Amino acid sequence: MKKSLLMLGSVALLFTLASCDEDSSSTGPNGNEELTPHTNIRFDYENEENLKPHSTTRMDNPSDRTEQFQEVVINPVNGLSSRDDFAFGVDASMIHDLEETGGVWYDKDGYQTDIFTLLKEGGANYFRVRLWNDPTTGTGAALSYGGGTNNLKNDIEMAKRAQEVGMNILVDFHYSDFWADPDYQVAPKAWTSLSMEQLLVQVEEFSFNAIRAFADAGVTVNAVQIGNEINNGLIDGFGDIDWSDPETSFDNVAAILTAGIKGVRSANDDIYTIVHLANGGSYDEFEAYFTYLEEREVPYDIIGASYYPFYHGSLDLLANNLNQCAAKFNKPVMVMEVSYGNTTDDDNPNIGNTFNSSFEDDGGFLTSVQGQMTCLRDVVDTVVKVPNNMGLGVFYWEPCWIPTNTKFIEVAGTSIVETTGGWATEYGLCYKNYNNDQSRLDAIKGNEENNLYRSTWANQGFFDYNGQALASLYTYSYLLEGKNPTEEIPLKYRDASLSYTLNRADENDDLPATVKVETNLDAIRNYEIIWDRDVDEFRDQDGVYTLSGFIDWGTNNPTDGRSTINLTLTVIQNFIIDGGFEDQINTSTSDNLGGAWTIYSSSPVGEKVVKLNRKPVDVRTGTTDVNFYYPSANFSFNFGQEVALEAGDYQLTTYVMGILLDAKYTVDKFEMYASADESDLSSVDATSNMTGWANGYRALTLTFTLEKAATVRVGMRAENFAAECWGHIDDFELIKVN
Repeated sequence: MKKSLLMLGSVALLFTLASCDEDSSSTGPNGNEELTPHTNIRFDYENEENLKPHSTTRMDNPSDRTEQFQEVVINPVNGLSSRDDFAFGVDASMIHDLEETGGVWYDKDGYQTDIFTLLKEGGANYFRVRLWNDPTTGTGAALSYGGGTNNLKNDIEMAKRAQEVGMNILVDFHYSDFWADPDYQVAPKAWTSLSMEQLLVQVEEFSFNAIRAFADAGVTVNAVQIGNEINNGLIDGFGDIDWSDPETSFDNVAAILTAGIKGVRSANDDIYTIVHLANGGSYDEFEAYFTYLEEREVPYDIIGASYYPFYHGSLDLLANNLNQCAAKFNKPVMVMEVSYGNTTDDDNPNIGNTFNSSFEDDGGFLTSVQGQMTCLRDVVDTVVKVPNNMGLGVFYWEPCWIPTNTKFIEVAGTSIVETTGGWATEYGLCYKNYNNDQSRLDAIKGNEENNLYRSTWANQGFFDYNGQALASLYTYSYLLEGKNPTEEIPLKYRDASLSYTLNRADENDDLPATVKVETNLDAIRNYEIIWDRDVDEFRDQDGVYTLSGFIDWGTNNPTDGRSTINLTLTVIQNFIIDGGFEDQINTSTSDNLGGAWTIYSSSPVGEKVVKLNRKPVDVRTGTTDVNFYYPSANFSFNFGQEVALEAGDYQLTTYVMGILLDAKYTVDKFEMYASADESDLSSVDATSNMTGWANGYRALTLTFTLEKAATVRVGMRAENFAAECWGHIDDFELIKVN
């Protein structure tokens, strides 16, 4: 039995892997007792490890993993040797459905092995499982929504198996019948007609009953999440957040969170509670959110963050967020979700991978087993470095999600999906999009473009598509002492010929400071560039110039010394101020559009339909773009800025991407415009730029002529976008062409 004492200022935090006593006399929620956060956090567990033997059944034609296992490199994480309290977690909630549809896993030599034994042998000590209220159809035959069918029965079965091999258990309450995330928090079917007071009772009772059911089955739950990625609230219709009126919104959010915590702790007061947000690189968002919870005295114990590096920014941003949150709120912090791709191969009909090599530059690692391992190692390192041992663990998301077949059954003469190894069935997609089991079901049934029945995570797991273990399965086990530890050295530029557009009218605009370089650890790092000319030489005249710079590779690099990099520099006078939205003033919620930009109108009135977005995978350049979206009603907007111009001919350009418009996703008008004296000088339709996320940004350009000097308003406007439509806008440029 291991124990450790972590001193958090005056607060002693005990986070270990041993046992806790549970009050089995509890029969229901404890009423109106006052709850306070725990001061001693003890994740205890006494079961002996009961690893299943690897079978003698071997897969057909296993891959030879010898070279891969011999050559991968993991540098040890400094500070782990003094920690026996760190959670090396996995969320493998898909296991039930995968096994139902034929999923089998094998060790590195190709021998069939119990999946929980493999995870434990790989170093995992914590199993996280999502819990949905009722992930099946509410009418007729109870058919699965897919995505793991994570009801109480299936979750308990998986948790028992994880506990048997020596893992702690974390239950992730979604308080929904299906996936919950920042964009979707659909209320459970059984709760939609409740009053707020009735809902709080149901949240408390559901939480209590779930924990008691685990206990009655012999499973000790060590920690829970009260909601999943609740950045915009939870349980739509009751706890959704209106950022134009956050005070009222957070009263409801706080009440729901407190009800869930009360139910959990009535069942077992030794369970520790986590509030979990996405966007782990955004301290502004976390600081605002947890300040509202602190003001309402929500008695949670741990701050949890999702951090997908290709979505949520650099490791420096993650470190900044975790370090500041731990210090400001005196709470331990954890990364609840992380993953990375290990291959770009997609030669299996049952996969619909969401990760591809275009994520690499934003993600910071190559798409390879080595890159995947380096990513996980670096995230663990970031969490371990949170001061005062306040970083308590990392959970890798769905490492076992291999491609499997779909099971169909006949219902009233119709072939219906019973179970799938994919993220949804037709009914699941219907519930997610329309809050019920029937709306538009015929239109979406069999729609393979949505990858409903396929694994969307197969190339981000710890196994190949045949279920054979990759070296990444053992990343956690290598972190203490390392695996072939070596110095990280740069190998080559991602692109040795750069291009950049400099706005000579902006005195803060400068030459690129860094260049992306691939290293021997399959990481992509930023290295400082030393330029041979000063930027001020180019501020007097528009034109195209070539200049050179270099970075110092270091003496251990094969090139031994400096390496030249070339830059094609285009110098213009861009009359738009902050055309890339990089110089925005941070607000309490970090996503208000401001500075030189103005939102002239939006509807629904008071709702945030236009906001700043800082997800790396969405921006065209830099770190910020403008996002438009509203989930529950048609919406309109008009935003732009006013610019004083002399007479002449002008060209206005921006870049737009968005959802593919169709019969459901419609808009009456979406265009870029330039106007003066309340009359249009020019406008151009932008709907043709809405071609789907995978197709990326497309340029949008208009021209206009001014006969005399004038103040011109330029911007984007839309009328009557259908609910759930979305898009991104980045990089405005207004230049004088004559």
